[in-house]
Amino acid sequence: MRPSIIALTSAARARTGSSTTTPPLVRLFTRVGCSLCHPVHFIITKTQTRYPFRYESVDIDHPSHGHYHPLYTNDIPVVTINAAEIARHGLDEKTFIQELEKRGIKPNSK
Repeated sequence: MRPSIIALTSAARARTGSSTTTPPLVRLFTRVGCSLCHPVHFIITKTQTRYPFRYESVDIDHPSHGHYHPLYTNDIPVVTINAAEIARHGLDEKTFIQELEKRGIKPNSK
């Protein structure tokens, strides 16, 4: 997985209740070839269809992200919400949703 930012659509921004409120940032710290990271990426992107947040996948081996390498090299995947670590080595959907809701992130209205 390469570093990428999945932008929040204006429709999803509207569901947060305010166009000026910045949705929380979920980061997945990963590296190319990380077999544990693929299921976590899937859970995050699947959940993003129901909850408003920004998502960034960070390759810790990329030269521009080198400062993360010593922090996470033996622990990926690592997931944070607004820089607060919520998981290392894996993440299940139920725990991820609990962490989002604990931070006041509500599901999108249907």
